[in-house]
Amino acid sequence: MILVPENELPKKLEAESSTDVVASTSAPENSTHDPPPTYTPFDSSGSSQSGARFPLPRDVKPSNFTSLSIGNAAIKGTWVVDPTLVIPKEFLAPLAKDETEENRKNLLLESKNGSVDANIFVMPMRADALAVIKERKRVIIRCASRNGSVTARIHDVQLPSHPNDLRPPLQVSLHSLNGAINLHLPRSYRGPLRIRTFNGSVRFSDAVQSSLTQFSEVDRVKRNFLGHFDPSEFDASVQWAGDELDAETMNGAVRVYFDDEGSPPGAQKPKSPGFLERLFRF
Repeated sequence: MILVPENELPKKLEAESSTDVVASTSAPENSTHDPPPTYTPFDSSGSSQSGARFPLPRDVKPSNFTSLSIGNAAIKGTWVVDPTLVIPKEFLAPLAKDETEENRKNLLLESKNGSVDANIFVMPMRADALAVIKERKRVIIRCASRNGSVTARIHDVQLPSHPNDLRPPLQVSLHSLNGAINLHLPRSYRGPLRIRTFNGSVRFSDAVQSSLTQFSEVDRVKRNFLGHFDPSEFDASVQWAGDELDAETMNGAVRVYFDDEGSPPGAQKPKSPGFLERLFRF
């Protein structure tokens, strides 16, 4: 992934956030910060993926290549991404200038003057579904806002009928110009984390920190690897094909933790009601 020079970041974020509504297949939610859903632990012996896997939301249908880009409103909802779902061309959003059919985003959520708050469930893939996705090796997710916070909770899905199926690798991009970034990753995530903030701090939960290999912090860019790091997998002739994340904000903090745990140190907590509010509450 390409990191933008400091003097070009505001122009990049502004340009990426200036589009109109394209399409949406989400289930909106009215509550503010929902707790993590109930999950089922699973045994993934012989696999790099381990951790919590969640049941599918009952009221949300799977979708693919969903694109929602709005100007002056917040985006909040739940999406189930099925990378094997074939969408007719007439229902697809136009490709961006830097997009092709091979790297079209499986989920794109952008707001110019509003926050983005997304619960994202990524469906696992059957072995016989690999032919369907052809050259698409990753699930590509992008959430961005120019003037608002960005929160993404990404969950693995447990399918009772196919308990051994695993999700494809993730390519996640989170961007904000004036707002914090809150990221909740599945414990199965294994790959690089590139995090950049110009006016804000970067904090990891204790659980994430204990699984993190830190490489460098140069020019406000933190480069880390989450999960087991094997140098032999990074050969000059072979491109990394696993999970990958890029988070970038101009004015805001970045918080990273797993999707089945509470807020990391430094995260804001709900304000307790005062005495009069409790007294007159019905």
